[in-house]
Amino acid sequence: MKKFILKADIKGLEKQIPQAERDLKMLTNRGKLELLLADDELIGILKERWIAAEVAKRLDYPIFMAVSERGGKDNSGDYEYVVDEHGSLNHLTFCQRGKQPVYSNTGFRVINSKQVQPNRVIFEDNRLAISNPNDALQIRYGDTLINGKGRGTLGRAAPYLFDESAVPDNHVTILRSPDLDPVYLSLYLNSAAGQMQVEMYQRGTSGQLELYPFDIRRFLVWPAPESFQKELRRIHDKAASAERESRQLLEQAKARVEQLIEEAAQA
Repeated sequence: MKKFILKADIKGLEKQIPQAERDLKMLTNRGKLELLLADDELIGILKERWIAAEVAKRLDYPIFMAVSERGGKDNSGDYEYVVDEHGSLNHLTFCQRGKQPVYSNTGFRVINSKQVQPNRVIFEDNRLAISNPNDALQIRYGDTLINGKGRGTLGRAAPYLFDESAVPDNHVTILRSPDLDPVYLSLYLNSAAGQMQVEMYQRGTSGQLELYPFDIRRFLVWPAPESFQKELRRIHDKAASAERESRQLLEQAKARVEQLIEEAAQA
């Protein structure tokens, strides 16, 4: 009787695992929260309706004007794309590529180009390195990271939302802005508007492509209203929380299956 119950529990949990895995994949699609332009293959359930209803309506014109060399005016007749107080068109106050890390057995985590995925930083299995002599080149909470080298990884951007400081390798560029939320900035850079400019300013041959900081400073970035940036941040944080919860539930389900299998074998 006990074996029958254990087998039934195992089958029930095994049926839940595929659904949990599907839910996890829906929340971690490559290009997660690509909220500035819809891409049906990369949009999870938390963003699909919002993109269709809001982004197409509110960003089609601004994105077009952001990549237009002529620039443009809003409905009031004022120019939307004006320089900030630092004379920048993209509102960046810091844009610098990392140096070759000095690796060690202890120290800070190193963030490389493979760990900078669209709109998310992979914060696991990192190598360690000593602190960067230049404190400004320590990655800190609220930075936006963009890959500056590599075929297939060039131009990928992600917000860094960890309290723990890290060290960028020489393929990763750190971006900072007082006006642009890091989630919004990474979403914009990963959108069609940002990627068009990546292709426009990339240098080198197909196997040795690079995106230099001085060219990133030439990007046009639409300074979205603060309320709009906060809404994107809220959706991003909600999705990230759901992803973590889904991952935890999946691990719990797998651990329970293993436990039941072991109990059944010993019965």
